[in-house]
Parts: sequence; C-alpha cells; structure tokens
Amino acid sequence: TLKIITALLIISIITSLTLYFKNILDNKKYEKAKLYNTAIQALTTEQFNYSVDSQQGNILTTTTINTKDPVTLEQINGSYYYIHKIKERYTEHTETYECGTEEKPQTCTRTYFSWDYRGSEEKEATTIILHEREYPSNLFSIPLGLYERKLECQDIKNTKCKRGYEYEEDRGWFTLEGDIRYYYKVVNPTIYGTIFIKSTNNTIQPVFTNKINIVPTNIEEILKQMNSTTESTVTAFIIIIISIIFTIIFFTKDPNS
Repeated sequence: TLKIITALLIISIITSLTLYFKNILDNKKYEKAKLYNTAIQALTTEQFNYSVDSQQGNILTTTTINTKDPVTLEQINGSYYYIHKIKERYTEHTETYECGTEEKPQTCTRTYFSWDYRGSEEKEATTIILHEREYPSNLFSIPLGLYERKLECQDIKNTKCKRGYEYEEDRGWFTLEGDIRYYYKVVNPTIYGTIFIKSTNNTIQPVFTNKINIVPTNIEEILKQMNSTTESTVTAFIIIIISIIFTIIFFTKDPNS
C-alpha cells in the first residue's frame, strides 16, 4: 500500500509540474501569437509601403525578395545573394583500437583517410529589394539551411569537377593524401518568403530580435503554426506517460532480482 501511495504521489507531482510548465510556455506563445494575429497583412506592394510610411505598427507580408548587388566568384557561373566556398583536404589519420583477447589484451593501430575542413570563403550582397524599396541586407536573417543549396558541376567552371566537388588535381576516381577539393553553397539572388516587421520612423525594424527573419512559407501557414498548441500538448502527454511507465516499473521491480 505504501508503494502504491508513493507511486501515485510521484506521478501526481510530475504531472502537476509538467502541466505547470506547459501553461507557462503556452502563455508565452499566446502573447507572441497575438502580435502576429493583430498585425497588418500587407498583400500588395502598395499596401506594404503605405503601412510603413504611415507607421501602422506590426506588418506581415509575403513577397519575392530580390538582390540589388549579387555576388560571384571567378570559379563559378552566375551571381547570387550569398556564396560559401569550402575547402577540404584528403588527410591521413591514425587511430588505436583494442584487438587482443581477454587473456592477452593488445592495442593495434590502423590508418584511415577523410576529407577534412581546411577553411572557407564567404561573400554576401549588401542590399536587397523588398516591395520595390532598397534595404541593407544585414537587417535581415536568411535561414541558410532552408534557402542554401550546393552548386553542381554545370555551375562550376573548372572541368576537374565530380559530383559538385572541384578538385585541384584530376586523378580519375583515385584520391591521394594531400589532395584538395572545393565545393560551393549559394543562396539564389531571388527568394520567396514571409517577414514580420515593425514600421517605425518611416522604415522597417525587427519585432523580436535584432534581425528580421525571412521564412520560406506564406502568412496562412505562419498563423496556423503560431496558433497551434499541439506541440506542447503532445510533449506534456509523452512526459506524463513516460513518468507513469518508469514509476510503475520501479515500484513493481522485484527487490531480489
């Protein structure tokens, strides 16, 4: 009986704490969602620029963002908003491992090769065009994981290119220690996305952080995500179920096992 009471007490405490913190997170998300829900939805260039000029507060807009001064490198074709050139070197490594038996333990050595990072070069445009107006690019944050892509060989001028990697030496399908290769990641000069901004002093500013986030989706999807509490509910449910299972296992465990 004491075990049952203790188990129920532990489950009750964990459940209460989980729901308490869930409510805190839900309240914070609600306050943030309220800002999105009450923001002006500027669906046209004219509406967006008028809202900025008249300082109407928070604005949501989905649009195509262009680069005024795209950048390039002499090794590649085309111009882009952002370029990241990564250098790798085929390097020999040595590692030790246990290769003996329990009776005769022994340490052996083996060699392996890998392409290791050896530096990079980055270039980024300085000005973007949003709703026919120019803004400094450092005012915005572009999630590279969502917009960035790796260049293929047709976009690289060097003919010593295989599967998107530019090699300094053409050895066919063989690779030697010390060989160097490069690959390129870029963000296109024109991207589509949604931004959430605050209009003040006849210009735009971030609402939450020091940069304006560009999100590759539309207003409808953003509002749907902001108004959803499914994630926190599922997380709380999983925590409660796991705590119940572990508590039952612990208190039903045979002390002699």
